[in-house]
Amino acid sequence: MHYTIQLCFAPQSLAMLTSAFFALDSPVTRGGDRPHLSLIVYNIPEPSLQSPSLGQDEMLDHIRDVTRLLDSVVAQTLAFPVTLSGIGQFPTDEHVVYLAPTVTEKLLGFHRRFIAQLQPLLKPPVTANAYYLPGDWVPHVAVSLASQADKERILPALARQPVFGEHQISAIEFINFPHGRLLHRAELQP
Repeated sequence: MHYTIQLCFAPQSLAMLTSAFFALDSPVTRGGDRPHLSLIVYNIPEPSLQSPSLGQDEMLDHIRDVTRLLDSVVAQTLAFPVTLSGIGQFPTDEHVVYLAPTVTEKLLGFHRRFIAQLQPLLKPPVTANAYYLPGDWVPHVAVSLASQADKERILPALARQPVFGEHQISAIEFINFPHGRLLHRAELQP
């Protein structure tokens, strides 16, 4: 099972970004997802004879512990702006095109502190995607992550969308995917 913890845009920013993503026929919105900025992606393997996993009670404890951590983090964190200032793409076979926020020490510091607090919950068999760990994390808002055709279609059209500028981050969500099941949402302090 895959999990992500993501920063969520405030309603006005979310509406603007979602509208632009729909206009682009983005695979992100086509798949039922909303524009967001992922802090971490990690996996907990399904129980099998080949790989150890968490038992049902341990899974419930893990979800409860992450939920408590998110509540603790948001109690100490004010909503904050990010400026979407560019377009990027990852050099992978996943054809990811993304909106790039201006990387600031505030954003990187928030990520570092959050991951440091989450780290005790990421012990084997839980495995974090290394691309989301401090030092390797590239903040991004994925627009396309499906096919070469989508990438080629979306990349030039994205520059014409009204998505650039300052957007407010107002919440953190804990999601199980690819099912898209929301496990917890916590609102940042206004």
